[in-house]
Amino acid sequence: MKSNIKAIAGNAGVSVTTVSRVINGSVNVSPETRSKVNEACALLNYRPSAIARGLRTNKTNTIGVLLPIYWENDYIANIINGIRGVLQNEGYYLLLGSTDNSQENELAHIDNMHIHHVDGLIIIPNNSESEYLAPTHGTGAPTVFMDRRVKGDYGDCVMCDSFTGTYDAIKVLIEKGHKKIGIISGTLNVSPVFDRIRGYKHALLEAGIPIDENLVLSAESARGDLSVGMLRELMEEQGVTAVFFADCVHGFRCVDYIIENSIRIPQDLAVICFDDYPVFSSRTPKISAVIQPMFEMGSKAAQLIVDRIANPGKAFETCYLPAMLMIRESI
Repeated sequence: MKSNIKAIAGNAGVSVTTVSRVINGSVNVSPETRSKVNEACALLNYRPSAIARGLRTNKTNTIGVLLPIYWENDYIANIINGIRGVLQNEGYYLLLGSTDNSQENELAHIDNMHIHHVDGLIIIPNNSESEYLAPTHGTGAPTVFMDRRVKGDYGDCVMCDSFTGTYDAIKVLIEKGHKKIGIISGTLNVSPVFDRIRGYKHALLEAGIPIDENLVLSAESARGDLSVGMLRELMEEQGVTAVFFADCVHGFRCVDYIIENSIRIPQDLAVICFDDYPVFSSRTPKISAVIQPMFEMGSKAAQLIVDRIANPGKAFETCYLPAMLMIRESI
């Protein structure tokens, strides 16, 4: 049978109040009495209730982590590992949730995390139009946003520098002699995609290459047929010699199409992808990629939420971590 404070008090020969003081770390207990209570706790295998303690202290040592997709994905798994490493050292537990890119699920998960009295939240929001996450309608807890900026100033934010990462990639393509460079992206309602398109355009303009909007294609869906359709349009109708995939999902599917159709990389088409699938470095030819510091982003977000809980009144900050351009055989 599960032991309780009353049983501990009876075994130690002290009052329930004294047991409560020992469990909660009060200094108003003699060393001898504290030793008796601790021995009784060990003998009866007593474990304090985290929920009850949380209600007393208004702190549960739990951080909610809300993600748009499940953690089997390498990108998400690396972020979680970065978060976990910092929070475990600080004595926090993680409560994970996946929204499946649904606003309804996102709000439901946030409500559920409030029910569990999380001390803070780390959120990768579904999109950058997330005004519904404002404190009067949403979180109500210290919050760090990751990977995607949101409207309003009500939380810290950790981002990869997508603008510079893309700029560097396009600049390398230009230096290789390419002037007709296409870009294929996913939905435009997330800030990293917008930043990548800005980086693409900035590199072209800096090199004196006019922007051709026919070479800038995006899709609201990650369906493979849309990816391939955009690639075919760029190659067959626009005559591009290089393509930058601003989304690794589109890049993965299009690279498969390119190889299956005997299109030579990089002789017929140079390719760089933002984000890096493991297969990109193992296939032939190896695909160049802009690599996000996923583990470091998770670690930074965890550090920010710990600091925010300790210093709730400090100014919000947005941190940009650098991406790394990995040049392989595809350019």
